[in-house]
Parts: sequence; C-alpha cells; structure tokens
Amino acid sequence: MSSLRKEQLKQAREALLKQIESWKGDQEGAREQINSLSDEELESFLIKNKIIKLPYGESENSAESKSPFRMIVEGKIKSYKISENDSALAVLEINPVSKGHTIIIQKSPSEEILEGTETLVKETADKLKYTLNCRRVDVAVQDVLGERIINLIPVHNEENINSERKKASDNELKDVQKQILEKKAEEKTEKKSEKEIPIEKLPKAPRRIP
Repeated sequence: MSSLRKEQLKQAREALLKQIESWKGDQEGAREQINSLSDEELESFLIKNKIIKLPYGESENSAESKSPFRMIVEGKIKSYKISENDSALAVLEINPVSKGHTIIIQKSPSEEILEGTETLVKETADKLKYTLNCRRVDVAVQDVLGERIINLIPVHNEENINSERKKASDNELKDVQKQILEKKAEEKTEKKSEKEIPIEKLPKAPRRIP
C-alpha cells in the first residue's frame, strides 16, 4: 500500500470518527469498531459504502453497502468465532472489557432480537461461564452502526459495559478462543462416555430361596 493511500485512509478514518460525534446511538462502540479495523479492512468498508473510489483497475464485487458487522458475518473481516446458529454469530470482542467478552451479531440486520438469537445468547453465556469459571456473565445490548449488538461480558471482578476497554492481540484472542472451544469439546466427550447401562443388561437380583 502506497504512502499516499495510507494518508487517504488516515484522513478517512479521522473523518468517520468526527462524523460519529453527531450520532444519537452508541458513539463509543462505533468509534471502537472503526479504530479496530486494519487499513485493508477500513478500505474495503469505505469502498463498499462508496465513501472512496476503487483503485484504478479494480472492480467492486458488490455495490451493497455493508457495515463491519455484515462483513464479519460474511467472513470478509477476520474474527474469532465461539459459536453460531441459523440466526446469529458469536465472536470474541477485539476491544474487550474482560477476558472472553463476546458479541452476538444477527445474521440478518433486524431491530428485533430473534428467538434464535436469544437461544444463542443463553447457550453462549452458559458456555462462557463454564469454560472461563467467571462469577457471572452480564448481557448488554447496544445499537452500533445501525446494528443491534449483544455483548456477553464475563464478570471476573466488577466489569461492566462501561468499563475500560483494551485492544486484545491476535495471540490473546486465539488463546481465549482455544480455551473456550477445547473445554467445551472435553465436556461433550465426557457426557458421551457417560452412557447408562441398558435395562436388559442389568444384573438380576438373586432369587430368594424359602
């Protein structure tokens, strides 16, 4: 990427952050999402939303405007998936307030939280509590970039949605993802091995002799 291109992206990022100041929604969450994008991800976001033009000689695959959350759902932005179902996707927050902070993104944008999404929220919260051994998992819903984002926050001390956030490195996110997924897999293996003895194979009680 040329130095000129980098400067254009820097200016575009600053302009987006400035524009967010006039929003009525969750400004802090929107700022964090914009700041979390790499230059390549930001460029893709700007192109799809027609904020900047494509570099000469390149073609646009889709004219549809997409938020970073849509791009996460479509696999166009790197994420660390914890679980999913037909309605939603659960990925680790890259600017977490606590270890295991997870966001639930609905696969189709909706003002309503779908029943399938609620199911994933409960299942993922249970999974986080079991695998991370935290005190509890708090749920907080935010409106960010026109999306309803559900935060699952493992509470280890007194963390909440307004606590200070710190950007997690790729290695940190990989380690947390591995811890959650591997421990859950171990639990499934243990449950599978705990089979009941079929009734027909139970030893018969000795016959009483008068």
